[in-house]
Amino acid sequence: MLAQSSVKYHVANVGDNIVVKIPDIDQAKADDRNIIAVIMAIEKEGTYRLGTKHGILNQLYTRNLFTHCKEKFISESEVPDEHVSMRECARKESHLGGQGFQHFNCISGCAFNRCKRKKFNVLCNSKCHKSLSCKNK
Repeated sequence: MLAQSSVKYHVANVGDNIVVKIPDIDQAKADDRNIIAVIMAIEKEGTYRLGTKHGILNQLYTRNLFTHCKEKFISESEVPDEHVSMRECARKESHLGGQGFQHFNCISGCAFNRCKRKKFNVLCNSKCHKSLSCKNK
């Protein structure tokens, strides 16, 4: 079993770029599925300390939890010294601000700041008003 694992997952070295899958619970539907990281250190028993452009990830990762990249996207010197969780890193990488979508249920014409979309400077779309007219498009 160990021999099969060592053949399937090649050894990763410090400074190598890797891709880590973001757990489904920590990502929004339209966000990226992976985070690019760099191996900061190899800890005992085959666990790896990973760093991203947002900081060093709190937990240690084993070799089967990430995929090796051939290209260099990030170096060890670009990683800040602060420790972050995977959820926090996924939130910082997100285009939508983290887990899930913001859901607004507009019932007015969205002309004033009573409308949540207008208040947060988010433009309305066809999903927030079914057949009502809107002034926030």
